[in-house]
Amino acid sequence: MRKKLFRKRATLLALFLGVVMTSIAQTTFTINKLNYQVNEDGTSVTVTGHIDGYEATGELEIPASVNYNEKDYTVTAVGQSAFMYCFYLSKLTLPNTITTIGEGAFSYCQSFKGDLVIPNSVKEVGYNAFSGCSGFDGQLIIGSSVESLGDYAFSGCAGLTGTLNLPANVTSIGSNTFGYNGFDAIVVDPDNSVYDSREQCNAIIETNTNTLITGCKNSIIPEGTTDIGYCAFRGILNLTAVELPQSLVTIGENAFALCYDLTGDLTIPDLVTTIGPSAFYGCEKLTGTLTLGESVSYIGDWAFKKCSGFTGAVSRATTPPEIGNEFGYYTAFESFGCQILIIPDGCTDAYMNSNLHDELGLCGFSTFIEESDNVVEEFTEFAVGKYNYRVNKDDVSVTVISHVDGYEASGEINIPETVNYEGKDYTVTSIGSYAFMYNSSFTTLTLPSTIVTIGDGAFGGCNGFTGDLLIPDAVTTIGYGAFSYCSGFNGKLTIGRSVAFIGDQAFANCNGFTSAVSRATVPPTLDDSYGEPLTFNDFGCSTVTVPSGSASAYQASAWYDPTGQKGFKEFVESGDISSIGGTFAANRNNGSIYDVSGKRIYVDGNHLPAGLKPGIYFIKTESQDGTKIKKITVK
Repeated sequence: MRKKLFRKRATLLALFLGVVMTSIAQTTFTINKLNYQVNEDGTSVTVTGHIDGYEATGELEIPASVNYNEKDYTVTAVGQSAFMYCFYLSKLTLPNTITTIGEGAFSYCQSFKGDLVIPNSVKEVGYNAFSGCSGFDGQLIIGSSVESLGDYAFSGCAGLTGTLNLPANVTSIGSNTFGYNGFDAIVVDPDNSVYDSREQCNAIIETNTNTLITGCKNSIIPEGTTDIGYCAFRGILNLTAVELPQSLVTIGENAFALCYDLTGDLTIPDLVTTIGPSAFYGCEKLTGTLTLGESVSYIGDWAFKKCSGFTGAVSRATTPPEIGNEFGYYTAFESFGCQILIIPDGCTDAYMNSNLHDELGLCGFSTFIEESDNVVEEFTEFAVGKYNYRVNKDDVSVTVISHVDGYEASGEINIPETVNYEGKDYTVTSIGSYAFMYNSSFTTLTLPSTIVTIGDGAFGGCNGFTGDLLIPDAVTTIGYGAFSYCSGFNGKLTIGRSVAFIGDQAFANCNGFTSAVSRATVPPTLDDSYGEPLTFNDFGCSTVTVPSGSASAYQASAWYDPTGQKGFKEFVESGDISSIGGTFAANRNNGSIYDVSGKRIYVDGNHLPAGLKPGIYFIKTESQDGTKIKKITVK
């Protein structure tokens, strides 16, 4: 009985599956190279693609209806990704029967030309439907029945120009729907209950929230606007100026990113509290002053990254804004145009301890100047030979500020003691901050005897330098990171007699040096901005020769590090031995000489060798008085 019942059920199941499979097989068909699928109503179809796929060419005209197996079907939808990446289709005509254009339906069909007309029958344009259709070179005409426009629906259609008219029935617009647009004007139907283009602003504003969600190159942001939405102006070309209203509170993510034609100053109003990630990313033609309003409390990652044209920056906020660090470090001002930020009086400590501060000025500001100290000065700059100079306040000396070839410079750096400009001689007294930074093509460095100051990062990262480095006796100050990561130096570092201050990390990671000498009788002060001096962190040697009688002072100073990793663990006075030769004392024998690595290089019971190479050595002798070890310097 059970076996018969099982067979009966199996037969019924097979018949059912056969009907279903037949039904499915009958739902798709191809007519005139276009593929269709019958919709659930049984009377309409969705066009799902072209029989040639990505290789389809020519004009694409979707019919209002098709006949299949002697039955007429109305074409009511374009399916998801139906014609995506069909690069060679040249013109698009849509029938006035479709109600839905699916996600990605025509995205990246880059060869479409002319107008893009969304028929009056359409109610929904899906996500990415026409994104990247950069070939359209006419107008975008949106049908009167459209209710919803998806995220990125027309993003990247930069060739669409003229006036965008937003119909009254549109009640939902997604994110970045019109990104990278080329519109000349934007008008919202006055009967639209959700959006408006108040005061002929040439923008779409969400009425209830006062959020501007889409702008164009001729937009004027009206007072009363409180938010600039996500990607509202992203990538819009020929947008040359923007004036932000005093009512503004939030500037959204990517709001003005990649607006390459924005120029001049940029003032963030005082009510703005938040500047979103990448808000002005890549706006490299903003060439004036950036002013941050007094209420700015948060600046997102990349907000002003690659805004390399700014020549000045001001913050009115007494409390430094928080900086986003989604990428693990603070990138809001990476590759920004200037390294000095003008701040309110009395706020220097707060800003120095904030994430806006970056000693090297690569991802923030290296210097903060309070408003009362911000005196505008004019400098004379000129080029002579291979270097650019700036005249100092005394009008008789100059600072070297860069190489005329910038990062393309190479070869020897031999800075002169004096230069003549327009018939007047100037003494070279300073190397400016970051003057030659990060150039790995330099080979040797010679500093003039007239130099007094070497600025922050002056030669930082110039790892092509080799040989010795002599800091002249006139130098008093060596700035932060001045020679950091100059790992190519492989000789002797000599620090001049007058050096009184050496900035943090000035010689950090200069691990190629084989010896070091300081001629200063008083140990120069080492900066400890990071809690401990890192001036000689990972330096090439752990022993330094100092003037006679000063070893104990150096030993008691920040120069000393018992590990030799962040400073020196041995101090040898230059008067110990100035040359070697002659004999040991008569009561000594078994004399041996070792180099700094501990390798024994000479054994003689009674005599020292004549002609040892310059360097530091250890002499070990044994006698009736016991074993003694003495450190010597050979010059």
